[in-house]
Amino acid sequence: MADMVSGFWAAAAGVSGPAGAVAAAGAAAATNASGRGSVHFAVERDRIPELIKDLEEAKKKLEAAADLAVAARRVDPMGKDPFSPKAADRMGPQLVDNYLTANQRQWRDIDSMIKSLEAAMKSYDNAEDVNRDGFNKRS
Repeated sequence: MADMVSGFWAAAAGVSGPAGAVAAAGAAAATNASGRGSVHFAVERDRIPELIKDLEEAKKKLEAAADLAVAARRVDPMGKDPFSPKAADRMGPQLVDNYLTANQRQWRDIDSMIKSLEAAMKSYDNAEDVNRDGFNKRS
């Protein structure tokens, strides 16, 4: 059986793919269990690099989506009536700004997950090294 590594992270929902499933499950569990936004996790040690790779890919997709949103910021009013400019502003700059705020929050949450996984992996590896050294000294 593979070794398990445990830790905590702040989870965010809304990311696609395997990393998104982890984030969504983590966010739901954190909210349901504690309401504080953090969740305990257990991951097979050998799968951590793969999960980190998936999370890095999710960050790249968020960056690409942010670039697309910035490019779509400008929406020209459809008509000359007094309501069209307000609607164009809400569909353009305001909507993009709201999206970018959420996008940046998700990016930071994913980055925190990656750092937490890396720290948990390092802690596990260090503990294994200490145990191995202790065992070798007794042999």
